[in-house]
Amino acid sequence: MNKSKMALGITLLGVSISSIAAPTNGSLTFSFSGQIPATATAGTGWAFVQADGTTPYTAPANIPLVSKNTTSGLELTSSLATFYVKPSTGSFTDASNITARLVANPTLLGTAIIASQLNNVTSSIYINGTPLTTTSAKVYTISGSSDSTPKAMGLSASVEVPTAARNPSGGAIQVMAILQVAADIT
Repeated sequence: MNKSKMALGITLLGVSISSIAAPTNGSLTFSFSGQIPATATAGTGWAFVQADGTTPYTAPANIPLVSKNTTSGLELTSSLATFYVKPSTGSFTDASNITARLVANPTLLGTAIIASQLNNVTSSIYINGTPLTTTSAKVYTISGSSDSTPKAMGLSASVEVPTAARNPSGGAIQVMAILQVAADIT
């Protein structure tokens, strides 16, 4: 009887020793996000369309941001998303402008930024290289009468994240902006 108790004790000790010798682990963090895009917009005067001028434009669910280290932190820039504005009937008013504005300042979300430093992060939204604010800005000038061809609108974004605002663990970031576009149609 003493022998079987001793054998059991040694076996348990052996299991205990082997459980201490665990391999070194590393971890990776993945973030998945998605968005349901708005349905295509079709007004009575003009519409957002694809390059062909007839297919309604639907905003992409996601526009990727690419990061680059800078001397002051991190710069994120988006790829260009292009949509077109075209009269549904009639034509653009000669010598008029297509204008755009932000309905509200862009919203930043995500774990890549330290919450207490969020106010130090700046974001900008552009159409055709023109930075947008909550005040209307000219993004395209119509130069010709009876012009009803689709006008390209190149949308992009940039985010400046100072080093002090950057989460050392990394993380996800999302920029959301609502735009309003106006065009004069005759």
